[in-house]
Amino acid sequence: MLFPETVSKLSDLTPGATADVFALLSSKKQDVTKTGKPFYKCTFRDAAREASVMVWSDSGHFADCEANWKKGTFYKLRGTYEEGNYGPQLSLDKIRPVLPADADAGFDEADFFETSRFDADKMFRALTTLCEEKIESAPLRAVVFKILNDRAEAFKKWPAASRNHHAFAGGLLEHTLSVVRTTVWLCEKYAGLYPNLAPPLCTDAAIAGATLHDVGKLEELDGSPAGADYTPTGRLLGHILIGRDWLREAAAWQADQPAGPVDAELLLRTEHIVVSHHGIREFGSPAEPHTPEALIVQHADDLDAKFSMLADSLTQATGEGSFTPFSKTFGKPIFRGLSGTA
Repeated sequence: MLFPETVSKLSDLTPGATADVFALLSSKKQDVTKTGKPFYKCTFRDAAREASVMVWSDSGHFADCEANWKKGTFYKLRGTYEEGNYGPQLSLDKIRPVLPADADAGFDEADFFETSRFDADKMFRALTTLCEEKIESAPLRAVVFKILNDRAEAFKKWPAASRNHHAFAGGLLEHTLSVVRTTVWLCEKYAGLYPNLAPPLCTDAAIAGATLHDVGKLEELDGSPAGADYTPTGRLLGHILIGRDWLREAAAWQADQPAGPVDAELLLRTEHIVVSHHGIREFGSPAEPHTPEALIVQHADDLDAKFSMLADSLTQATGEGSFTPFSKTFGKPIFRGLSGTA
């Protein structure tokens, strides 16, 4: 069934607005209520916003949702947009799959895939230049380049996460470059503040570890532009162990190269950064940071991820008021200023 009224953008809707929108179904999860009744929580999105649709068992959409709605499929929806304690939501009136004729109403798949604001090739060159300039150990530098160059094309387009921070094409590279730049600055700052540190701050390990801390996400996530999901290997092992394995494999390869093997302690310090960068075991790190370099990378990573999510909360909020809607990520609304959106 067609409903040909003017189509709005999901990301342009304000609370209380009822409109027709095109949207991508990026998530469909089944659950049960406290009384045992099934329901689906579906997430629809465009390039700049996602909104949840709750489909309860007594809804007229439940049977269609259960049997026919497919993740990664585009739909035309009519609904009322709201923002509350659970984030952006749509109260659904109508839904159907997108049809070829919808191109006449402005539908374009490219409008639904968020990409990094920055050019991927330039970011990759900036990352490799930093590694070239800041990693003094030739064997360790060669190991880092081996890992990066073997996966360069994927690295340029992979998201950093399935949701939350940098969850868009090129997000992994954008996040990694930012973490490396922060790590360089922090290493220079604290090496200067503590010149008598014994042993000295190991900048080589810090830069290499920052560069490789999330590289395992290239296998942990499937990289789908429709919304990255976890691969079987990703769910069973996780990016930390995958990245550590790649580091060891590249180091074993380097041992047979003319420059010789990576110094054993330098390799150990770099591995430790990869496995400890989540900070505490409850957050998935097999080990907590035990070195100055690991502490630096842990906080550089955490700050970049959190600031990205905070920026999204501020830029995606609609309406007026001094605070954003409640943020599930931070457990509180974010202050926008006394003048609201001004």
